[in-house]
Amino acid sequence: MVESLEQDITNFFTEKPDSVYVADDLSSYERLLAHACCSYNSLTSRSKKINQLPLRAMLYQLCTGFDDDNCRRRKLRVENPFSRFHPTTPRLSVYLQERQAGAAVAAAGS
Repeated sequence: MVESLEQDITNFFTEKPDSVYVADDLSSYERLLAHACCSYNSLTSRSKKINQLPLRAMLYQLCTGFDDDNCRRRKLRVENPFSRFHPTTPRLSVYLQERQAGAAVAAAGS
């Protein structure tokens, strides 16, 4: 999952370093991983709550005080603060795999 998210984000900024990457279909866990990938690659990311309801339903919520968090979701917005983009080497997914393999070897040797 980390590898896929990281690849999507880094491919996007490799092709369009001055654009904004937006995703609104990620779970909270996927957003967490995406924020980690962004931080690792020196990208700025933030999540913002967006409302999925039409205007009439939002007005009803305001008038009645009814607020249902299930009617909302979060949008991830990622920007590159630099004029160019080069993915960090090794990629985060590779670094994590190497670290996990090193920990397993160390545990086996104990």
